[in-house]
Amino acid sequence: MINCPKCGAELKEEQKVCIICGALTPASGFYYQDHTRWYHSRKLRIAGLAVAAVVLLSLIINAFRVMPPQIVAAEWCDDISQGLLANAQKYASPNLTTNLQERMTDTRAISDDIRSRSGNAYVDAIPGEPAFDVEAAPTEAAVDVSLVDPSGQTIYQCHVKLIKSGRRWLVENVN
Repeated sequence: MINCPKCGAELKEEQKVCIICGALTPASGFYYQDHTRWYHSRKLRIAGLAVAAVVLLSLIINAFRVMPPQIVAAEWCDDISQGLLANAQKYASPNLTTNLQERMTDTRAISDDIRSRSGNAYVDAIPGEPAFDVEAAPTEAAVDVSLVDPSGQTIYQCHVKLIKSGRRWLVENVN
């Protein structure tokens, strides 16, 4: 008597197929049993570790990256000029809406004004150098951003005031 290699059922020596599970037996002549296990090669392990290290390093660098205030101001103005108000909101401080309402305006009105001046053409946001409240550890910055149409003409000038919130610069007010 032999046992089925798949389910372990007892079979006669000359039986070619298991009557329980249908697996081929050594008597069928087509039976092949490979007992070697598949092992990871050393190169594959090293490559996997290298990929994991690169991903981890990029996550750490991204977590500690601080975007400079002139880039934040330019990105905010660029999003506003294109009418991407939801994107611009990620650069806005909680006080921006209040500060704009005091002047009887909002981001939609600024966006519509820029778009009407540009004729809905794409404009480039070109930031100037930031002016900080304190050079050593600044918490406030002011940046002038020029919105330039494709012909090179400045169609809008934004004076953007930013505050530092943790590791991020946020738009606090726009004149």
